[in-house]
Amino acid sequence: MKVKICGTTNLEDALMAQRAGADFIGILVDVPFSERSLSLEEAVHIAAGLHTPVVAVLYGMPICRIIDLDRKLRPHAVQLMDDSPPGRIRVLAGLIRAEIWKTLFLPPIVTADCGRPTADVIHEAVERMAGVMLRYIRVGVRAFLIDTFTPTRRGGTGKRHDWRITAELIKRVEAPIFLSGGITPENVSEAVRLVDPYGIDLCSGVEIRPGKRDPVKLKKLLNVIDRLTAGSS
Repeated sequence: MKVKICGTTNLEDALMAQRAGADFIGILVDVPFSERSLSLEEAVHIAAGLHTPVVAVLYGMPICRIIDLDRKLRPHAVQLMDDSPPGRIRVLAGLIRAEIWKTLFLPPIVTADCGRPTADVIHEAVERMAGVMLRYIRVGVRAFLIDTFTPTRRGGTGKRHDWRITAELIKRVEAPIFLSGGITPENVSEAVRLVDPYGIDLCSGVEIRPGKRDPVKLKKLLNVIDRLTAGSS
């Protein structure tokens, strides 16, 4: 079970995640709507102090800028949160060293008052997203993150989507899939049990406030993951 701790804004928090045993450290670079976003220069400073692989999380960045980022930051992967079409990703894959990961989004889980999504709705969502993912795999996407969106932002919402959809996608699509959106130390065990993802990706679930990591929550999360991993071996 891989763990990606995202939304890193400073070296102290990055080292905290590294010491705790995170497999990947996510840094948002030039993401216009996020309070956790850094400049490329700030991201390079953080990455220089780490041995844990860095994932650069991007939104709408021009290809020429991504090439520059790949050369200066040397991330393990670039994670595209935007609506980059397959053709654009095919071009990008031939120009950078880093792996390309793609975030796909689902709406927040509905409340009990509104009723739960029906089996037909879940089936339609799985069919649609599986088709999208297969097209992305063909052009070079190496991994996916299934996250939650709201009307005002993509990712970093702290909200869950319907995990049953992601669980079905994992059965259908032969690619690493991270579960993201609303994961906390308190519900990560449920998430792993229901979804069995390649990895989990979280940000707000281990923060004191946006952009500042909580060492207690982080340690608790990784302890839970260690117990789950030991129990499955």
